[in-house]
Parts: sequence; structure tokens; C-alpha cells
Amino acid sequence: MKALTPQEYQLAYALWLKSYGHSDADEKIKPHLNTDTNSKSFSWLEKARTALLLSGENLANKLGITRSAYANLEKNERLGSISIKSLMKCAEAMNCELVYAIRPKEAKTFSKVIWEKILKGAAKQIEIRSTPEHMKGFALAAIAREKMQDPKFRRSQNWAQS
Repeated sequence: MKALTPQEYQLAYALWLKSYGHSDADEKIKPHLNTDTNSKSFSWLEKARTALLLSGENLANKLGITRSAYANLEKNERLGSISIKSLMKCAEAMNCELVYAIRPKEAKTFSKVIWEKILKGAAKQIEIRSTPEHMKGFALAAIAREKMQDPKFRRSQNWAQS
């Protein structure tokens, strides 16, 4: 059997995506996929403050706290121990807003993560092998939709039942 081409996989993904039902989450996460902020030395507060040409003392004054208290906020953000409420207050003091996101660690859309899990077994199924070459993408999409809805497969992935 000839392996599926990249175009057949793309077609299958595009067809399957119509049944996925969470494309809105993909669209909202896309701007955050190319941002590397997982470093312990990264601080959005510091990045925004310096880009806006604000000193730590100036921002501390706007917040009504000491300079060292503000420095601790930037430090706590780097350590991952700052509250969302504190981030929001700091953002507001800089005339900014906090944008909060959760993304897959692989920096992929949610649908791509699910697609790859479904794809592991779907491409090997007999229906694909016996399908005419020009229909393989359609067959793979149909198998992927079935797998996504299959209660046994969903349990094996620890997914919620639909």
C-alpha cells in the first residue's frame, strides 16, 4: 500500500476539522503559539514597563506601593507566584490590559493535538488500505470522525464523553 501523501493528510484534517466543534478555541489561541514566555527570567510586567519607558519607581507610585514592593511583583511573576489580580492591577497602572491564555505545551492548536491522537491508529485501518487512492483523504477524515465520537476511544484518551 502506498502511504498517504501530505496533501491527503491535509484534506483529511480539513474535512475532520468541520466536525471537531472547537475551532473557535483554535482561533483564539493562534496569536499565543509563537510566544516563548516559559523562561524563569521572563516577566511581562518588566517587558511592558520598559517598552512603555516607565521606571519601576513611577509604576510603584501609580500603584500606591513602594519601589521594592513593585520589584517583588516582577520577581513573583518570573517565579510564577503572582496572582492574576495583581497582574491586572499592574496592567491597568500602565494603561494596558491583561490577556490570559492557556495553550498546549507543543505550541499547536487544540485541534492539531486532538488530530494527532486520533491519527495514530486511524491511518492504519483497513478502510484506508482498501480505498481508491484519490479517496484516501476522505476515508481518513471519516475514520477520524468515528474515532473522535467512539466512547471506547474517548475513554482510552481520558476525554469527556460527547
